Amino acid sequence: MWVLRAARVLRARWVLARTDMRRIDGMSGVEFERLVADLMRDSGYRRVTLVGRAGDGGVDIRAETPDGRPCAVQCKRLSRAVQPNDVRAFLGVLSTSHHGYLGVFVAANGFTERAAREAADGMTLVDRTALALWLTRRQPPQLPAGDRADARPWLSRWWRAHRG
Repeated sequence: MWVLRAARVLRARWVLARTDMRRIDGMSGVEFERLVADLMRDSGYRRVTLVGRAGDGGVDIRAETPDGRPCAVQCKRLSRAVQPNDVRAFLGVLSTSHHGYLGVFVAANGFTERAAREAADGMTLVDRTALALWLTRRQPPQLPAGDRADARPWLSRWWRAHRG
């Protein structure tokens, strides 16, 4: 088992070394959001909508996964790794205004170790290496499996109210 894990790590490092990430590093935040939206469309996401702007409530992109689950995406193209406060803020958005949505946090320069721990199972993190793999069309980020009814808050509320 550890051999397979080591092989995946080596492959990811190889892809990252051969992917020119300088293009990403030179983008504005809006350009980065557009790139992520395009990657999502190419990966089979539907209804991909850019919503990020001032007062966006912490969500830059809304979409539907290929299997129909709603998804909220936060994009950060910072010169540093994402900090725990950024992750906590997005978790707050996912638990309030976007309850029931799958959360995806895409960071061009990755996450601090503490930020990654904060995210735990609450969202999918796409760091620099995962972004390079996605850009080269080798592998889109893996979203958690989930019950579609739980991913649609209005349906969950209706089901609870009518199941008798």
